[in-house]
Amino acid sequence: MPIRRSSIVLIVLGVILVVLAALTKFVVEPSVSKMPTSLDVTNTFTGTGTLLNAAAVQAGDMQNAVARDVPVSVVRHTYVSDSEGDTAIVHDDFTVNAPNGVSLPTNHTYAIDRTTMGAADAPTGQQVEEHEGLTIGLPINPDAGAEYTLYDFAPSRPSR
Repeated sequence: MPIRRSSIVLIVLGVILVVLAALTKFVVEPSVSKMPTSLDVTNTFTGTGTLLNAAAVQAGDMQNAVARDVPVSVVRHTYVSDSEGDTAIVHDDFTVNAPNGVSLPTNHTYAIDRTTMGAADAPTGQQVEEHEGLTIGLPINPDAGAEYTLYDFAPSRPSR
């Protein structure tokens, strides 16, 4: 019994679709589920905060040493400066801006695994902060049932 021409076309089309599906799963998906090496994001947050009133402390006015409900803005600039394989050198720069020209910058540099977003070994010659846990965000495809540890740079320790 001869095979019809339409059957051959459908078989070839099916094989092509299976090959394309395999390429998508094993080539395209892994490359797009990593932090990009071109990451350069700036976020700005505004609100109110509690700050130390340096002028009151210098004047010995301890009653007013803590200023509450001060309007502030926080600018967070996160960018990748270098990468080697699945490791990215990520800079996480925070600046808290308050009235009267007060600016409080904090700069951190981490070696991050581009897939898990966790700590990675720094490439030779790179100066980074030691850390445990996630520093700049969750993995691209987080596991819904997993518990993630976030790194809090202020006390330099992981927190849940």
